[in-house]
Formats: sequence, C-alpha cells, structure tokens
Amino acid sequence: MTNYNWGRRLYRVIPPANPKFITLDGRMIDGSAGYADVSVADVFQLTSHGWMKVMESGPTSARPQPGPACDIPGFIVIVTVGQPYYDTTLGRAVYWNAAKFAWVDETNNVV
Repeated sequence: MTNYNWGRRLYRVIPPANPKFITLDGRMIDGSAGYADVSVADVFQLTSHGWMKVMESGPTSARPQPGPACDIPGFIVIVTVGQPYYDTTLGRAVYWNAAKFAWVDETNNVV
C-alpha cells in the first residue's frame, strides 16, 4: 500500500528561461539547477507563472503503488501505464509497467 499523504507529495517543475527564482508566500523557489521539486500546492502557483510541471518526484520509498492508500481510508491510488516518477534516490526517471506490476527504468528493467 502507498502512504499517499497528498500534502507531502512532490513534483518536479522546470522554470521558465527567466527568472529562475520566484517567491511564493515568502518562500524562495530556486530553479537555478534547471528544476525544482515542490509540493502540489506550489505546482498550481508556479505553472501560472510559466513554470512547467514534469512529473511526480521523490525517493524510492515514496513511489506510488496502486491500490488502497494506507493513510486515507477509502482512497484508491491509481497508477497509469507509463506514468513517470523521478526517483531522487536513483537520480533518474522510472515508469510504471502494469504488465510487470512494477516500476521500470528506460530499458524496461525492474528498479
């Protein structure tokens, strides 16, 4: 089961060409590395300022798993075929393979 915790899920976003920094609610979001990992609440504000949402991100332990969420009674996590996730533990993107019921890398190996 996935510990879904909606408010703590992160998404990788890419800043516009300029500016690479933005202040949201008194917090500086730094996109100088070419990306930033931000909360879902920040994604909505950033996309309205020209930032682009790429994919969900986080450590291997936080990858979504299809099925009931253990922290939200009655909530079912749906992971679509090919859904990307930037695994910060591995330092690369992984993709959901429903046939293998697993996350795979770009060569279709289970990771």
